[in-house]
Amino acid sequence: MPSSSSSDEKFFLRLGWLALLFFSASGVLLELFLAYKQPFYVDASSSTRRELLRLAHSHGGALALCCLAWAFTLPRLKATPGNHPWTYRFARYGLSWGSLLIPTGFALGAWGAENNDPGLGILLTPAGAFLFLLGLAGATTAVWKQK
Repeated sequence: MPSSSSSDEKFFLRLGWLALLFFSASGVLLELFLAYKQPFYVDASSSTRRELLRLAHSHGGALALCCLAWAFTLPRLKATPGNHPWTYRFARYGLSWGSLLIPTGFALGAWGAENNDPGLGILLTPAGAFLFLLGLAGATTAVWKQK
């Protein structure tokens, strides 16, 4: 774990902006699939795939904003990672891994979707949600411990 919050701040700024760019671009791509009526996306048999890809796009964008919020919060915290190591560790690893696993699980579940059932990749989503909740708990505790 990095010893200073400035490296965490830089990490979450990069992760947040990169994820926001990627998931915004994926939204444009999904709109193009819809506009040009791509069969693998618009057919009635593809409703589960379409829904999971939309969930990946929307969750990815929202979680990118959460990463940016944490990056903008870090410089305002008076505590350092050395003072409360578990809160920062939970926040760093929970928010970052959760932000990656949740939309990845939705997207991988879309590619294996058959008969209105998602593919096995969807199993990453609850694991990511658990990690993200741990990250939120760490971030909330770090903010709450401010004097």
